[in-house]
Amino acid sequence: MPRHSLDDAAIQRALEMRAAGRSCKTIAKTLGVSIGAVNYQCLRHGVISPHQRRTAVPIQPAAIVGPSGRVQRAFTQADDEQLMALEAAGTGYRAMARQLGRAYSSIRMRLLAIAIREELPA
Repeated sequence: MPRHSLDDAAIQRALEMRAAGRSCKTIAKTLGVSIGAVNYQCLRHGVISPHQRRTAVPIQPAAIVGPSGRVQRAFTQADDEQLMALEAAGTGYRAMARQLGRAYSSIRMRLLAIAIREELPA
């Protein structure tokens, strides 16, 4: 069963592995944690794989069914633009979440992803 948290040494190892081009899945398996935990730390610290490329953001709203069967709403280009405008205006994550009808954690993670996305090659 995966650990629930990463200590500082494990986080550093995960970041080094990701920067070297290892997948989040491989890193998670190596460290005994979830893929989400690895992805979160990489986003939080701004570390991307040299293989990672920018992907298109959907224009139309779309629902994605996750592996657990839970429906997830993909962020659209309009959502991203609204988030960036709210962030520029100094709006807090919780207020943004209420405005967009999303979870606080979804807003926080999306803003981290948007920041990293700007650095990715097309």
